[in-house]
Amino acid sequence: MEEKQKKNIWSKIFSKIFLAFFFTFLTLYIAGLSGYYEYELHKRVILTEDKIAKFEQDVASGNMVDLKDYLTEEEISYSTNLSQVGLYLSDNFSIILKNTVEAAFSFINRLVEG
Repeated sequence: MEEKQKKNIWSKIFSKIFLAFFFTFLTLYIAGLSGYYEYELHKRVILTEDKIAKFEQDVASGNMVDLKDYLTEEEISYSTNLSQVGLYLSDNFSIILKNTVEAAFSFINRLVEG
């Protein structure tokens, strides 16, 4: 009876740890995907008030106007060491999970075919 209780305890511990890792993976994966929108926003270029005033002044004085002179690009990195580690772990976890599922289905396929 004692051996069965030990296995049951280890089974519960393993399942809780697995669920914790799975939810952590899902959270980090979704966070990585949601960064796409922020990336697209950062690719946009913003005209500041100073640049608009300079543009209007150049147009009024008849100078050559090039749009690149008035556009400012801001790239803000929201990544931290923790987010980089999380992304690295989630990428590797997804690769391992993919390989495991492929191996399992390959094994099942071999069993079915003969």
